[in-house]
Amino acid sequence: MIYRLSHPISLSVGYLHEHTDFEQVDFAATLETVRLVETLLHYRLLERYFAERTENPTLGGNTE
Repeated sequence: MIYRLSHPISLSVGYLHEHTDFEQVDFAATLETVRLVETLLHYRLLERYFAERTENPTLGGNTE
């Protein structure tokens, strides 16, 4: 099953002095944000997976 975002978002993270001549990227902050978003998406996918299995226990090979 493929899940699509119904409302795309744009994140601007990890920048210091954004939109100036002194703009810099804080790679550690960017990586932390990426990991946070991945964790949230993973959690949401698991939540949906288990909700679907509860509604239909035969999904995923569970035939009991």
